[in-house]
Amino acid sequence: MRQIVLRGFAGTRILVLLLVVIGCASFPGSAQTDETTRFRLPGGEIQVGEAIDLDLTLVRSVEGIQRFDITVSVDNPSVAHIQEVAGGVIGDAFFQVASQTEESVRFRAVDLEGVIEPGAEDLVLAEITLVGVNEGATGFGIEIGLLISDANDQPEATIDKGTLSIGSVPVSEVSSVPQQDVAPEVPPATAEESISPEELTETAPRDLDGDGTWEDIDGDGLFTAKDIALFAHTVDTVQENGAGYDFNRDGQVNFDDAIELALAMDDSPTSVPIFRLEDKRITIEQQVTLDLVLASAPGGLQSYEASVLVEDSAIAEVVGVESRAIDRRYLEVVRQSADSIAFRVVDLKDEVRPGAEPLVLAALRVSALQLGQTVIGVIVKPMTDDLSRRVEPLVKSGSLEVAVFSIGEEGSPRDLNGDGLFEDVNGDGTVTIEDVRLFSFNVSNPLFQENGRLFDFDSDGDVDFDDAVFLAGLVQE
Repeated sequence: MRQIVLRGFAGTRILVLLLVVIGCASFPGSAQTDETTRFRLPGGEIQVGEAIDLDLTLVRSVEGIQRFDITVSVDNPSVAHIQEVAGGVIGDAFFQVASQTEESVRFRAVDLEGVIEPGAEDLVLAEITLVGVNEGATGFGIEIGLLISDANDQPEATIDKGTLSIGSVPVSEVSSVPQQDVAPEVPPATAEESISPEELTETAPRDLDGDGTWEDIDGDGLFTAKDIALFAHTVDTVQENGAGYDFNRDGQVNFDDAIELALAMDDSPTSVPIFRLEDKRITIEQQVTLDLVLASAPGGLQSYEASVLVEDSAIAEVVGVESRAIDRRYLEVVRQSADSIAFRVVDLKDEVRPGAEPLVLAALRVSALQLGQTVIGVIVKPMTDDLSRRVEPLVKSGSLEVAVFSIGEEGSPRDLNGDGLFEDVNGDGTVTIEDVRLFSFNVSNPLFQENGRLFDFDSDGDVDFDDAVFLAGLVQE
């Protein structure tokens, strides 16, 4: 790593050194009492068009460092830009640039080789190259997103930062000075542009009761206060689709229709009974509960009968079902097999009343068998509401995906040798240093923690940084 030596500052360096010596002589115990981890990013002086390398240095580490995630930014990007960044004492395999622009760079590293030990001093963590683009001066912002010591805690850190000064360039060299790009002027968007109902939300609005108006504005299968708020904020943009949003039937679409929609909230035929089974993603050999939710019950609930079917029984099997919102004693399983279950429930205690908020009616227990995805179909026979009326509800089936999770854009981890451990963390079919790096940076992720049995490489009963070190050893072997 190149060290920065600035001409003309020799006297200053000697003076600073003398002050340090005097300070140490006067306060011999001060160094021992400072328990913070200290970083330093020096400043410098360059001309416009010149580049400079600044070392982010770990001045002192009391407990050592296991891993870090740091962002360095230029306070005044009009005078200097970040050109590149390179790793320091930690090798390239375990040093990673997460993101980079002219104004900031974020990098992270894991110390799997024990380079940064407790008591370590004056180690270069990263070399940042900057280029001057205009006269002026700038400081730096340093944000420590993650700092974990060898003791698995987060040590207190202090940062010493310098200033970068950019001097003028001779007239003869002006033509070679990098020019800043000027962003083209973007005309403002016109507020009057109309949008289709499909563009209003990610999911197209829906007509729940067949009356020709789209009261389910966000398209989630429910008519709620969220729909009213969304419509009120966007009412001026749906003029070309007036028939779908003319809730007061006056031939116009305006804020009066939002008021009409709000008035219809408490007693509206659009709030039909709606049952839905949640979607879930689980790991292999895990048992999970899927909630059967009563999302809308305008007339309350007296009794219902439901059947649940696992479309692909090779992926998951039914274990059982329990009543939740209604007393469990009043649920009866009519029939059950590995791929299906039918049950009926009666609300003898009047626990589900008209207008009830979304309730979990039942919890279906299923067990994952192998990797894959399957639909969990739900059929609800015409239910009986509190006025003893037979009502046909809307029903949304669910889905179950059985997979070893993926991190970011990577594939699902895989067990390549059948030992029950998923060494191929990025799922590319091989075990390489890339797997070690991905696992090291994400070892604290709940996805790894919740599936500890698959990533406990050192067999000590938990998943932590020691498992990353153990995996690194396996790769080296």
